Amino acid sequence: MVATSVGWGQTDLYVSTSGSDDNGGGVEAPLATIARAIEKAADGATIRVAEGTFPVSSTISKALTIVGEGNDKSVLKGYLIISVGTQKNVSFQNVQLTNDAKVYSSPTKPVPLILMKDQSAVLSLRGCALINNAKGWGNGYGEGVYKKMGISIQSDSTALGGEIHLINSSIMMAADYQSGISCNGAVSQLTIDHSSITVNEYPRSGIFGIDVHCDGMNVDISKSTIELGKFYYPIYILGPNQTINIKDESLIKGWCAIYANAVCDNSVVNVSSSKLVGYSEMTGASNGFSTLPIQATMNVRYVITDSEIQTSVKDQTISPMTPISFAENTYIEDSHANNCYVELRGNTIVSLMRQDNNPAFISDDSNYLNRVLADQSVKFRTVDASGNEICEAIVIRSAQGDTVRMALDTTAFKSCLTSAFENDNIILPIGTYTLPQTLTLDRSQGLIGAGKDKTIIEGAILVNGSANNTATDVKIKGLSIDYTPTKVTSGKCTPIIEVTGNADLLIDNCIMNNNTQGYGDRKNPNPAEALQNAILLGATAKGTVRVENTTINLAANAQSGVLIDGELTDVSLVNTKIEGQVNGSNQFGVYIHHKKTPVTVDSTTILLNNHYCIYANNAGDQKLTIKNKSNIVGYGALYLYETSDMNVHVSGGSILTGKTKNKGVSDSFAAIAISTNNSTVGASNNEIVIEDSYIGNKFDEQETMAMTPIKINGSLTPTPCDNKIILKGKTIVSTTDNIKNPTIVGYGMNPDEYNNVIMVEGTDVQFQDQKGKPCVIINKPDGSFRNAAVSIVTAIDFGELYGSTYYHEGIAYAGDIILIPDTTMAETLNSLNAAKPNFFPDVDTWEPYTIPDGVIFNCKDGRLVIEENTAKAYAIANPFKRVYWLNQGAQSFSIKECVVAIDIKSDTTWATSFQDRQVNILNGATLTVSVPMALDTVMMEEDAQVVFTATEGKLTARSLRFAPLLSATGWKAFGMPFTSAVIKNSTEEEISAPSTQNVDNGIWFARLKDNKTPEFVVDESAFGMAGLWAANGDTYTISSEGAFEFKTLEEPAAPTETGTFLMCSNPNTFTITLKQSAYILTADGTSFEQEANPEIKPFQSFVLTDAKTLSTLRSLRIGDGVVTGNQTIEPVDGYYVTTDRGAIVIHTPEPMDVLVIGMNGKVAYRGEVTDGQRIMVSSGIYAVNGQLVRVK
Repeated sequence: MVATSVGWGQTDLYVSTSGSDDNGGGVEAPLATIARAIEKAADGATIRVAEGTFPVSSTISKALTIVGEGNDKSVLKGYLIISVGTQKNVSFQNVQLTNDAKVYSSPTKPVPLILMKDQSAVLSLRGCALINNAKGWGNGYGEGVYKKMGISIQSDSTALGGEIHLINSSIMMAADYQSGISCNGAVSQLTIDHSSITVNEYPRSGIFGIDVHCDGMNVDISKSTIELGKFYYPIYILGPNQTINIKDESLIKGWCAIYANAVCDNSVVNVSSSKLVGYSEMTGASNGFSTLPIQATMNVRYVITDSEIQTSVKDQTISPMTPISFAENTYIEDSHANNCYVELRGNTIVSLMRQDNNPAFISDDSNYLNRVLADQSVKFRTVDASGNEICEAIVIRSAQGDTVRMALDTTAFKSCLTSAFENDNIILPIGTYTLPQTLTLDRSQGLIGAGKDKTIIEGAILVNGSANNTATDVKIKGLSIDYTPTKVTSGKCTPIIEVTGNADLLIDNCIMNNNTQGYGDRKNPNPAEALQNAILLGATAKGTVRVENTTINLAANAQSGVLIDGELTDVSLVNTKIEGQVNGSNQFGVYIHHKKTPVTVDSTTILLNNHYCIYANNAGDQKLTIKNKSNIVGYGALYLYETSDMNVHVSGGSILTGKTKNKGVSDSFAAIAISTNNSTVGASNNEIVIEDSYIGNKFDEQETMAMTPIKINGSLTPTPCDNKIILKGKTIVSTTDNIKNPTIVGYGMNPDEYNNVIMVEGTDVQFQDQKGKPCVIINKPDGSFRNAAVSIVTAIDFGELYGSTYYHEGIAYAGDIILIPDTTMAETLNSLNAAKPNFFPDVDTWEPYTIPDGVIFNCKDGRLVIEENTAKAYAIANPFKRVYWLNQGAQSFSIKECVVAIDIKSDTTWATSFQDRQVNILNGATLTVSVPMALDTVMMEEDAQVVFTATEGKLTARSLRFAPLLSATGWKAFGMPFTSAVIKNSTEEEISAPSTQNVDNGIWFARLKDNKTPEFVVDESAFGMAGLWAANGDTYTISSEGAFEFKTLEEPAAPTETGTFLMCSNPNTFTITLKQSAYILTADGTSFEQEANPEIKPFQSFVLTDAKTLSTLRSLRIGDGVVTGNQTIEPVDGYYVTTDRGAIVIHTPEPMDVLVIGMNGKVAYRGEVTDGQRIMVSSGIYAVNGQLVRVK
């Protein structure tokens, strides 16, 4: 090569092992050393380095780019110092920087490969490889770390505001006590992109990947790896206000991944989509460490998103390693991690290799407000040495769910309780946890599983609440408790969950398998000990218990699902299922053994096959609520045993079903039962309300014992009393159509005597058999409900054969009413006569049953009443009903009608038929009939009316009878609306002719003498249809001889021939208004007075005449009991009439009688007037004594 000089300040220089520093540095005359090129280069020049090894020990004081032919070809060996001033760029591309394998010892300062000094230079390495072979000394902690460690790239304390960019490059630390990049000055930016910082072999000691000792630095690491040996730290922070960003599948691995040591206050580390690994081979007692140690600093915040934090060790002899730790600095007095946060977000995974001596994922030696915040999606898991998942970890979260207090390997289940704070939730992953002894929960905490079919606890839990008024809040959720303790025959059976003290307990989404048999039965005085209880609320228990979305399996005898032995504020089962074994005995769903505690069963199923679902024993003074389609099925769905003052409300479509397969004589039972037990404890004042729900029963076999939907057991003492069961809304009560189960209610005593009542409110309650057929209802005499049965016979007598004897149990009591509205009397009679075992047995082994007096069968077409006098009295009291005496004879039943007329005492309307009934319509009453019917005898008193309004059909009577009120002191004008009459006295003796006038007592009749003479004569030979009637000494009725039809007829027409008179009557049975004038008998019975358009009552008679006679004849007088003459209107001399406005003025020389009739036919004035008298009238035309005048 020919040496050529091109001068200083060149912008493009070449260096080659074949060059010479005497050359000019051009491509054809390269230089031999990097130092010569730096010396000759202009500010901003590029030095191109050929393949080969070039020693370096220069200071770069200008902006410069050094470009090699590859990081395995162009090798710069030695060190470089960068001191270029503010914001000048020094760039290395495709070169390798390395040094000799020198060993430094104290106090010699190791020389770094690159040392940045002064101002804020920008150092960039692209495609470069840095290999540091020099061994430093010291441990790298604290002051002057760059003085001790063998550092690849270092910014000292004079490098202010500089930047370092490591792109597509690598740093290899090939000896101990080294640091990849050490920032001791105020470097503002460190970028590591697609690069790596590693060691050349394992193990290496005293290794740092990046150590940040400055203030306010920003570090960005993306798609890069910092992977060191067994000891020391990939990222070491020892300065405040740092921001470190790690992202895009970066890997940080070492004894820890990131070490936040003392005085790195207010620093932030952001990690996303990357992996942080802590690995240890350390065995010393003080060598426990973590992947993310935060030590002796304040306000440091880690935000780790969609990344993995992993901790692993060489083997089980290694000192404990935790993924996250907060610690104090033992070398600095009173230095703690304080108010530091690690936030785990998204799908971050925290993995802990299983160690016998370290089950914890988090440690906090300082306990100074440090927190791990984690989304619910964050996963904590235990892995094996190969990183394969063994199980998820136990996680202890705050009550709010955002803070993770601790995560533990599942092997440390018991110790998790001591790690949890008050109100924390202990979250158990999938797995089985065997308890060596009862687990005590005595703080407000939650025990949360991964699901009731995933997390299984084998053992018992004691919830030991507080001793004060503040309840301990405990939640057990999402797990199974499978408990099989050793069976005992005395002492206390250990429950699955027991509550003592003041606790608010929630059991949610759990399965509880109760596997061991207890030794007690339903009468045991101490069921808390004698029964194997799934949930025992002990004698000291207070607070509330809520069991929700949970299944309790009772797998043996003498068990209960929930036993209440204390006085709590509330006990609720919501959407829960308690199920017993098929052949279970002495099993209880909810056992209430204490007063006052309110209990709610909501949307819950209890299936116990053959024992008591809800059993209240010596309880009461409390409310039991069963609602929202709860399904309660058992030998007794609800059993109040020696319990008083309990208020039960069943609603919302809930179902209570009695179920049995028992066959014993004493095995009769019910869906709802109230009972005592021959002790001093009663069962009284209970109120059970069934609303919009179902009560019923079913059998496994038809030959099983009787099961009634409702049973109040009166066979034991003291007899239950004052109990009330109210059925309302759309409730359905159903009984199986079984010979041993025919009734809805079983009393076992006279319920009236002990005031045990079943009440039905409203009309929507249904009683039916299993096929939906309506039952026969039995009401008490007052009309309230008593019972219901599947047939007419079983509504009377529930008979059963025991051995050779037939025993009767009366269902209907004296005076009860059996409602069979769809059954005729004939059908009822046939049913009773067919029931020979009940009423007419043909064997001598049992007595026939006698129906109590006064029992009433309310049939479709009438009433059947037991006992003749009672039937008659009932008929009299119920005249609107057809009543028959039901006679129980020796061989059959027979009936006889009790005829009683219906009395109509006030205005009445009939819209339904009372066919063939007798009717008495009393004085002043009107009977309006709107449907056709054929009545028997209809009797009408004076002023009574019958109106038929139907447009089709007929209203008829076999006979119409009129009962006038006659006397001997005056005549009454009557006329009959029929053509032939029968007159009878009070003894029903027929009177063929009127009495003579000379007798004291009798009935008299007077009529018009003839149609030309307005005189009345007494007829002693025959009665007429219209005339004057009087009577004394007896009462009389006037009847039609045959059938009578009630219809509307026109009024009689007046005679047209002058001087003709006609006596006639109202042709109708209701009051009419005549369209003409007539002569009407006065109230004193002394005369017929002329009236225009008078009202004519039924049976009233009146006199008509022609118009001319009417204008001159004012009245028809009656004297001495008969008519004596007539009075005409004669004008006097000097009489005349004038009119004035609104008045008629009479002029007459002497007083005279005047009759003023308006054009409407009504009398406007009648009386004696004097001369000049004014008669005030409204305008119109009037007839004044027959003279027409007009008034304005």
